[in-house]
Amino acid sequence: MRRPCEHPQRPVDDQHSKRELNSGFATATSRGLEFAASVALFGGVGWLIDRWLGSAPIALIVLGVLAFVGNFARTWYAYEASMTKLEADLPGRGRIDNPESAQP
Repeated sequence: MRRPCEHPQRPVDDQHSKRELNSGFATATSRGLEFAASVALFGGVGWLIDRWLGSAPIALIVLGVLAFVGNFARTWYAYEASMTKLEADLPGRGRIDNPESAQP
């Protein structure tokens, strides 16, 4: 019989899902910080270039937009690759590109 103060042991599966969840939070946080930091860094470099050249904030805008678009593209392609891998690992899916050509 279990004592009232004892906690039941969690199954290994539950610990694995918590580890995956925490890993997902860490990945999302780090990508968000990288996104913001790179836009701020490129924008800062653009501001310095504009200040040095005495121009309007053209370099700031161009470098800031370049950093934003680059980060967006990197995130998009990483997401696509991750989803493709996860879909391929689903039961019954295998690594067949064209399911009609598969032999029964």
